[in-house]
Amino acid sequence: MKRFDYMQPQPIVGENAKALRQRCGITQEEFAEKVGTSRQTIINFETGKTQSMTLLQAYLRLAKGEL
Repeated sequence: MKRFDYMQPQPIVGENAKALRQRCGITQEEFAEKVGTSRQTIINFETGKTQSMTLLQAYLRLAKGEL
């Protein structure tokens, strides 16, 4: 399995991304709409089923308050 960071496997990245999104008070559907993808794609990323550098960058923008 590919990883974004060899110190943090994908499921942990997804869990952290989900926690960030929830702290920001954004639903999966709202976030999907903001980044131009489907809710299912967000679910798959947050559960560690898929990985996407584009989504990871979107979560980083969310963390910075840019979304």
